[in-house]
Amino acid sequence: MEGVALELTHNHGTENPDGDFKGYHAGNEERDGFGHVAVSCDDVYAACETLEKEMVLFKKKPDEGRMKGLAFAYDPDKYWVEVVRRRTGGKISNKFNFSQTMLRVKD
Repeated sequence: MEGVALELTHNHGTENPDGDFKGYHAGNEERDGFGHVAVSCDDVYAACETLEKEMVLFKKKPDEGRMKGLAFAYDPDKYWVEVVRRRTGGKISNKFNFSQTMLRVKD
């Protein structure tokens, strides 16, 4: 396989209509979840404008907070997706490509 793959999992029990499943959460609360994934693009500001037009919600826009020039968008399940600038623009034809993932590990 060329490139990067992101493995998605199924949480058994979430398909039950009774709503009793308690094992799933969005993963972004304090000390929860796996962390987040990141995608890279040539221009974070332009990419975020495009995402906003598509009604994507943001935890942090590029000019908010102390870290300027990067963003955190929410995916449909409310996981964070970091949007960062590519080191070398113009070399990848895709608007976005998978960049990295941040994993939380408990001792």
